[in-house]
Amino acid sequence: MDNSSFGINPMHDERLMFIYENQRWNPLTGFSNRRLLTDRCMWSDKSGRRECTKENTKLPSIHWLWTTDWLVDFHTPGGVDRDGWQYAKDFPMVYHGTKGLTDYVRRRRWYRKCKLSTFGPWEELDSVRLVDISMQVDHSGCPMTPVRLWAISVKGEVLCRIGVTHSCPKGIYWEHVVLDQVAQSVSVGGLGEVWVITKNGNAFLRHGVTDEVPAGSIWFVVGPPDKDSTLRRISAGLNTVWAIDTANNLWYRQEIMPLFPEGTCWKHVCGNVRCISAGQNDQVWGVIDIPFSTTGVVCRRLGISKENPIGTNWEHGIGGGWNYVSIRGYKSSVDIVI
Repeated sequence: MDNSSFGINPMHDERLMFIYENQRWNPLTGFSNRRLLTDRCMWSDKSGRRECTKENTKLPSIHWLWTTDWLVDFHTPGGVDRDGWQYAKDFPMVYHGTKGLTDYVRRRRWYRKCKLSTFGPWEELDSVRLVDISMQVDHSGCPMTPVRLWAISVKGEVLCRIGVTHSCPKGIYWEHVVLDQVAQSVSVGGLGEVWVITKNGNAFLRHGVTDEVPAGSIWFVVGPPDKDSTLRRISAGLNTVWAIDTANNLWYRQEIMPLFPEGTCWKHVCGNVRCISAGQNDQVWGVIDIPFSTTGVVCRRLGISKENPIGTNWEHGIGGGWNYVSIRGYKSSVDIVI
């Protein structure tokens, strides 16, 4: 292999693109495309805030190709009827697969498959497909010290990568860490503390993670903030842990200490948060929806200190249209987003 292609490997991926067809009940004609002025577009994304039609939904980049036409999704969470519709009292509400007497709106999810086939600096590890991955933020830098790397598979399994070091960055193999619930989010914080969020909204902390026992020994259950909040994402910094629920509320785990790593309770910080990322120095960045303005704005949390670990407010940065941000790979005390 000549120098021009060193480190360049084949890269392949597949993904599904989703759009939603929305309709409202009309007493004269039944469900139709006629809508109220305050309704979402007849074709939209999941939130209903952005118009997404079959014609204007584009591929992620020029390296992607469509592999199917648009198809009705009969496996939409919440259930569907025989034509793929879900029903609710209004937009947005909880959807179900059977029309009730008070259901005046319905939606139907469509999907289209596409694939990536190109070359780049990424090397595929095994054949395990992942939905989330996290690396520790406080590695010592010693070449032979293991790097803690955890992931969640598409099946909701918790995985620990064994053998990751500076001299062997891809590691050796994945070890399945048994958890009796389906996982969806993972984050490795300071001192190797591993936090996981499950599909039912619970948080779990893995105890006993050491260099000698990289997969740890036991799970500690940390419940959701309250009975009405279902956690979906988590990010652990050096000494702090943040989580987002399904309603996009941001929560902070209080009183986390070395002798009490699970903390005591969740404290509500704010709403309208899509994504959260805590860094090595407990700096925090997020993707925020600004009500009645811009969605998907990249923001930095200001006012974070030892006395006030949740900070004071958000400084608006890059916006909008963003879904994800990470500060975890940066090691300076100065906040720089990557």
